[in-house]
Amino acid sequence: MRITNAQRQRIYKRAGRLCEQCGSAGDWRGLAIHHIKPKGIGGTKKVYADEELILLCGRCHSERHHIREA
Repeated sequence: MRITNAQRQRIYKRAGRLCEQCGSAGDWRGLAIHHIKPKGIGGTKKVYADEELILLCGRCHSERHHIREA
């Protein structure tokens, strides 16, 4: 199952096109929709429910995945 275009639009609208963690408009990597709690660590089977998704800028998305920036 994938995130639909309609759902993507709802998430962006809900967030006001800003990162829901830090409030920035994003950087060159743009904004990404992220699972708040992935199934792999106990997230719900409704992984694609709007309330299970968050809009993040590249930096916050990397932090959520513990990826160091170059």
